[in-house]
Amino acid sequence: MQRKKYSAKRLLLRPLMASDYKTWFDFRVNRLPARNAFDRGPAKAGKCSKKSFRRFLKSCALFAKNDRGYHYGVFLKKSKRLVGIVEISILLRVHYELAAISYFIHNRDWGKGYASEALAAALKAAFGDLKLHRIESVMDPGNKASAKVARKAGMRRESIRKYYWREAGAWKDRIVYIATPEIMRE
Repeated sequence: MQRKKYSAKRLLLRPLMASDYKTWFDFRVNRLPARNAFDRGPAKAGKCSKKSFRRFLKSCALFAKNDRGYHYGVFLKKSKRLVGIVEISILLRVHYELAAISYFIHNRDWGKGYASEALAAALKAAFGDLKLHRIESVMDPGNKASAKVARKAGMRRESIRKYYWREAGAWKDRIVYIATPEIMRE
């Protein structure tokens, strides 16, 4: 399937391409130091080589070809700078058409509304071209910013999944936000 580009007010979502290496490198390496427990901070430049980028692109293409997942770069329309990544991971197709969605915005660009704008555009892609019916965003209960992004994009809080996620050797609870085509029309 040829994947489309998705336009939002200030953003363009599209698959990453080999020509995006410089902006991807900047996106990874030139982050501010980690600002909270949910922030990755900057990556080491040595781990962001052209070779590693090509491997990442190959992996993304394979996931999309096999309908296992779809990565979208989130680019500013004006400057073409990569400011985020949205990933749609297919969980179940038959009977469910279910996927998980995750979003990450460069920490230099927090507080500008890019995350909710990108998530809303990605949900249109998920319900349109990818023909999904239910999208879940699963997050740490303490990640208030991520919950706010999900709500702003039109998702609804559904539940808390107890002992759902293994992290640092312990099972942790997670909050689930969902979207369906019906919810998005309300």
